[in-house]
Parts: sequence; C-alpha cells; structure tokens
Amino acid sequence: MNFRFLPFSRAALAASAASLSLHSQPALSTGHADLGLAFEDGVWDLHVHDEETDTEFEPERVVLEVGSAGHATVPDDPRYAWLGAPGDSYWALPATAHPDLLFLGLGTEEIEPGIFANNRVDLTLEHLVGPGQVFLFRTDAFGNPEVFFNSVDGIDEADLYPAATGAHAHLVWAFSTAGTYRVAVRAAGVLVANGSRSRSAPAEYVFQVRPAALERGHVDIHLAWNAEAGGTLDLAVRDSARGQRFATNEVLLVAGEAAQLTLPDGTPFGAGGDPLWVLPQSEDPGLPYLGFSTDGVPVGVFNGSLRYQLEVVEGPGDFFLWQAEVGGFAVQMNTTDGIDASDVLELTAGGHSHHNWGFTQPGVYHVLLRAEGVLAGSGTEAGSNLLGLTFELAPLPDPLNFAQWQHRFWPTWVPDSIKGRTADPDGNGLVNAMAYALNLHPLVPVSGGRPEAVLIDVGGALYPGLAFTRVKAAGDIVYEVVADDGLPWNAPTPVDTVVSVADHGATETVTMRDAASLPVGGARFLQLRVRWP
Repeated sequence: MNFRFLPFSRAALAASAASLSLHSQPALSTGHADLGLAFEDGVWDLHVHDEETDTEFEPERVVLEVGSAGHATVPDDPRYAWLGAPGDSYWALPATAHPDLLFLGLGTEEIEPGIFANNRVDLTLEHLVGPGQVFLFRTDAFGNPEVFFNSVDGIDEADLYPAATGAHAHLVWAFSTAGTYRVAVRAAGVLVANGSRSRSAPAEYVFQVRPAALERGHVDIHLAWNAEAGGTLDLAVRDSARGQRFATNEVLLVAGEAAQLTLPDGTPFGAGGDPLWVLPQSEDPGLPYLGFSTDGVPVGVFNGSLRYQLEVVEGPGDFFLWQAEVGGFAVQMNTTDGIDASDVLELTAGGHSHHNWGFTQPGVYHVLLRAEGVLAGSGTEAGSNLLGLTFELAPLPDPLNFAQWQHRFWPTWVPDSIKGRTADPDGNGLVNAMAYALNLHPLVPVSGGRPEAVLIDVGGALYPGLAFTRVKAAGDIVYEVVADDGLPWNAPTPVDTVVSVADHGATETVTMRDAASLPVGGARFLQLRVRWP
C-alpha cells in the first residue's frame, strides 16, 4: 500500500508548502458556511466560504458534516412522498440555524449584476457518489416543499436550482442514510455580453453524514406489523424521546464508563470481582435505557408470542441479556455457549419490556437480531428484517492489528469491497490499509494526520524528508519510506535516517530524511509504503 507525495526543489519550495498544507483538510460541523459561486473575468470559482473564520476552501478540500442532530423521519404527508415512506430516516442540514448543525447557505454575492441574463445562474446536480440519495429543497410559509435536487429518479436536467446573482439563500440539504457523499454540481448562466451560455467545471463537495449516537434516554428495539406492504414485520430502533425510528446500522448505542460494574459472587455472568458493562433494566440517566417493544403489532395478528432471535454477536467479549428477578435471574441470551435457538426473547403483541444488556469486555460490538411469529389463521411463520446494532462501550481499547481495527468500524458481514485492505469506502484516495497505518477514520474522507513532506536543514544543506504517523501497536505491518528522482518509480532507494520521533501515546510522529541533500533545481519524490511482512 503506497502513499505518494510531492517532488521537492528549492525554486518550488513555497508552492510545495502551499500544496502540502491542504493535506490536513478541516471539517465544518457547526456555524455558518456557504457554497460560494463567483464569476470574474470569464472564470468561474466554486468554493466553500466558512463565514465564522472568513476562510475559503476549494470544494473537495473541506468536509461538510451532517451531525446526528440532523436525523429526522419522513412525515406522513403526501407532499413529502418523494423523500421516502412515512417514518423512514433521513438526515438534513436545515434552512434555519441550529446550534448543533452546519448552517449551509448558497452565496452568489460575488457575481456582479448585469453579467448574466435575468441576473440568474443555474446550479445543477452532475453526479453523486455515496450510500444513498441526495435532495435539495425548500419549503414555503405553509410547509409546501419545492424540490430542486432529487437523485432517487436519476440525475438529469431537472435537478437544477435557479439562483439569483448577488444574493444569498439557505436551502435544505438532505440525505437518505448515513455515510460519505461526494456531490458534484455545476454552475451555468447566459452571458448578457454575447448571449452564450457559460458553464463551470463540475465542483465536488464532500458531505459526511454521521449515524445517530444515542448516549442516554429511552430507546426500544421496536417491532411493527406493516399490513399495507402485504403483511411484513418491520424491526427497527425507536428513540422514544424524539419519536424517531432508525433502520439497521443507522444508530450507534454509546455507553460511557458508567456502564462498568463489578460482579458480585453467585451470578451466571462471571466470577465475583470481574467487570461487566451493563445497560440496566432500570433507567440510568447517564446510559441508554434499551428495551423491547411490540406495540406496533396489533393483538390477534399472531398466535402466541413474538420472538426476538439473536443471530450474531461480534465483539471482544461475551454478551448476556437477562432480567433480574426476586430470587434469581431470567437469562434470555448468553453467548458463552454459542448462539442457537435458545437465545431468544419472547414478547406478546402490544407488549413492552426492559432487560439488562451485559458485555464482558469494553469495545465495539455488532449485534444482529431478527423477529418472527406465527400468523393467526394461516399458521405460517412471518419473519422480520435483520436489525444490526452497534454498541460502543468505553474505554475503547487500541486495536493491535488490522482485523481489530476493521471490526471497530464494520461487522464481518460487510463485504470486502467496503472493509477490505484495498477498499476506499470514503473515496478520499486512501485505502483502508493506509487509513489503519496512519490512524485515520476510514469513513471520514478528511481528518488530518496524513504524511507531510518536509525539507530538513543539516549544516546549511537541505534534505528532503517525510513526517508521518505510526501506530505503535500495529505489529502486523511494516512502514517504509523510499525516494526516487522521478516518476514512474525506476529505482527507489530506502530512506532510513530517522530525524525525530515524537510520542503521542498510542501513536508517534516519525520524521525521516533522504540520504542525499537536494541540489539546486533538483527534484526528489518520497513515498510512504505500508506492507504486511
């Protein structure tokens, strides 16, 4: 796995430094920012303007974050049918300011009046790369939506926003699921001077839509019967406090260190004195209060009880589900003896219950559940969708190898095209193997921490070098730096002179330099390589 950096020459030092500064790309998650459109001397300039710091970024050089506060559900209103089915999740940056979300506008103030016909330019959606769909819309005073971008039905000339020049507007940017999106747009307008249509090059903006993180409050594993869809069981996570439902893998259940308890003697969950991380059956204001609910299933549709079946648990320890009763424990799920049909919770239609969720080690767990029941009348069995839950129990241990790092972000049932060493799920040009080696998040396209090319002065001579992050515990990989005079690589030579090592706890910053100084007017290419021995 290779990471290539820029050539060096004394004459181009200033330009190289400016280019390298872009490798630590920021993320905008709150405050006011605009997608800026400018046109001057016949040249288009599409950019991001951070109004809080008065800083401009090239579109692909900054991440526009949609935090978990942006999660919402599609209303039961036919005017919003294009956004999804009622109750479906979506994430949005709203058209009104929210303290926990980015207030993203569209600014054309830099386009002088009279340049374009009718003082109008069109912003069109060109292409989309991401796990779901993108929408751009606004609503009027009576809640009627006007939709400009809607990728559900494909991308064509109808995906267009007519922007007034010399103006500023706020619209709703919405996304159908969590993940990383690359949204390419183009600006165009008819020039007053000659009647020709001027079009910009496509500009690609990066949006990072974060899963909802539930850290406290009442949450249920909710089962509903959907008679309109031909009779199906729908299993989802319901945040009761906010009245929101989340589909599989759309939510992260976070438990702080308050979840860590010490086992007393005489329990089936381990030896007395052992730790156990517990989301309790009685509400704790600092932890998720996680229950089961079948109030979405009408009484009489099924014979007997409905069953929540445990399918898979992946994590660093074992998992238990139980209720503490007077005189003992009613254990419904226990992975110490494997997972089979006995790992099941039964609940009648219209019911609701709370249980203890216990984990023997901290870390990240992926839990897969399915619900099923026998239909009244026909006697046939109906099963729900699989519901994937991710639990994050503090403190998170540092991964010791790629497989452990991989597990922190994906369960094993995610395909290698997303989680494999050579995959690049966020599309930022860094494959997962390199993200692991550099201690970067594989699902956030820019988060800093990339290698930086440097010039090192030794007795007045300048030596090309490379500074990079090394994960101390990553004993399964080898970091190597090589150098060559040109590309393609002809005869790369090892760079093995260590200039400095700065300790940062779990990681360290290593700076290495080439063996030979850089002659005036010369060029040198340096590359960080990561390999498995």
